[in-house]
Amino acid sequence: MPRSKEIKKQMRNKVIEIYQSGKGYKAISKALGLLRTTVRAIIYKWQKHGTMENLPRSGRPTKITPRAQRQLIQEVTKDPQQHPKNCRPHLPQLRSVTHYIWRKSNTAFQKKNITPTVKYGGGSVMVWGCSAASGPGRLAVINGTMNSAVYQKILKENVRPSVCDLKLKRTWVLQQDNDPKHTSKSTSEWLKKNKMKTLEWPSQSPDLNPIEMLWHDLKKVVHARKPSNVAELQQFCKDEWAKIPPQRCNRLSASYGKRLIAVVAAKDLEKAYDRVPREELWYCMRKSGVAEKYVRVVQDMYERSRTVVRCAVGQTEEFNVEVGLHQGSALSPFLFAMVMDQLSEEVRQESPWTMMIADDIVICSESREQVEENLERWRFALERRGMKVSRNQL
Repeated sequence: MPRSKEIKKQMRNKVIEIYQSGKGYKAISKALGLLRTTVRAIIYKWQKHGTMENLPRSGRPTKITPRAQRQLIQEVTKDPQQHPKNCRPHLPQLRSVTHYIWRKSNTAFQKKNITPTVKYGGGSVMVWGCSAASGPGRLAVINGTMNSAVYQKILKENVRPSVCDLKLKRTWVLQQDNDPKHTSKSTSEWLKKNKMKTLEWPSQSPDLNPIEMLWHDLKKVVHARKPSNVAELQQFCKDEWAKIPPQRCNRLSASYGKRLIAVVAAKDLEKAYDRVPREELWYCMRKSGVAEKYVRVVQDMYERSRTVVRCAVGQTEEFNVEVGLHQGSALSPFLFAMVMDQLSEEVRQESPWTMMIADDIVICSESREQVEENLERWRFALERRGMKVSRNQL
């Protein structure tokens, strides 16, 4: 229960004056607008101590030793936004569930003492993590821009400690994608200098690294906790990453071979831009929330459009174009992506199980039978709306 506001000294003296005149608790309470229990407490204190002054109080006994207090001050001086969980080694007797800012007086609006809040779905953090079959490794929060130097620093501070924590053998191999920061000349030389063997990874390949599934798990559980600011988001990421069971990592690593044995179907949409039905385009734009005035602008662009075809003997006569998107228009890729997003809504899965690159579709699964089943679902969903999936490319 919150502590009530202290009664002013003048009011307390007035209570005593009325009481000395012969009035009772009920009459005093009604006359001054105070609770009867408050009146009783004031009179009891006057009768016991003979004064209305605030008496000296001993205060609550300290729960930590002087040494722990000095260590705590050092920690929060370095980082005023230190979470109570990180201070727990210095406070073994306490339970802390609220996040406070540790600061001095008149420093409330300094940048280091302000916790940014997340509004309307904004706010994000960039993290680096690693895992092995024996469990998740360390997780590092990346502040600022990620470049080769920052990436090398992260590897230096987290890879070998993770190898030791997970008790990996000397034959461990580092797997990373072909991000320019991972394959830059300085990073390659750093990896070679520090004797870190990396797994060769084809360029422009779908990322089937098992850690991608862990990122999906992490995103889901952190989102469920609904962090209200970036500091909470970072802390929730660290907490939930540490909770990932080793069994989950083991299963993902065990299925790694199966997913790399080319259980991938890559299909191309035949003449994708030329086959987009105009009615489907208007429908998808409206369903995506595009304002009607912009739909009409695009309709005006496509209304009564005509073209000619160049051939060996010259050019054909002009004819109307009533289907497809304008080739070479800067707006066409955006419209095509919008159409595909709506048409594949029922069959599309999260990355890396389903990916779209321009007019190419990549479907991944645990078995060839599942790939064929998913492919048929895509064919049905697209071909019934006027699109066509190539059956020749694989």
